[in-house]
Parts: sequence; C-alpha cells; structure tokens
Amino acid sequence: MISALLAIPSFAVWFETVKTNLKIISKTKKVILPANMNDGISFIENLIVEKSGKGINIFSSTCTHLGCKINQEKNNKFICPCHGSQFALNGEVIKGPATKNLKQFNYSQDKKTGKIIVYVG
Repeated sequence: MISALLAIPSFAVWFETVKTNLKIISKTKKVILPANMNDGISFIENLIVEKSGKGINIFSSTCTHLGCKINQEKNNKFICPCHGSQFALNGEVIKGPATKNLKQFNYSQDKKTGKIIVYVG
C-alpha cells in the first residue's frame, strides 16, 4: 500500500513529461518540397530555398529585424523589403538593421519519392 502511494507522484511526473513531449511532437510542422526543384533561389511558403549542384540550404523568409517577409534575391543577397536588411546566400547578415542571421532549417529527403521534407516547427 505504501509503495503504491509513493509511486503516484512518480507517475504524475512521468505523465506530465510524456504529455509535454507529445505537444512538442504534435506542433512539429513539415513542409514538403518537390523532388525536382531547379538550381537557384526559390521562395516557397515562408521558406527561402537555395539549391545548387552542391546541395540545398533552407532558411526562414522572416527577417530577423522586425519579421517582414523576405521575398527577393538580388546580386546574390536576400533583401528585406521593409528596412533593407541584407543576408548572404548562407543566411548570414551582411547589412542591418538586422543583427541575427536567418534561421536555417533541417531537412531530409524521402528515399522513394525524392521529395524534400523540411522541419519548420
């Protein structure tokens, strides 16, 4: 009886941990990109996809200054339309007012379809 009573707090802690982890997993958002993307820069949903023969880099299109959506590339730079922040093709800040690099996302490639799965959340 006493051991059962002692187990209740342990179970409660375990349950809360599982519940929290399930919330995190359920909030993970994936964006599926086509397998046959051309080399170059693409703006898809809230992503910037930089693809070259060497590989793929995927960044958030949200400017780290005030959150405007970056939707253009000029002279090998991503340009924020709101305040002119500029980012290199590797996501690093070149010119402010932004001071933080663009967020880069991890991805995987489906072995059967070749589609690119980006984990954004």
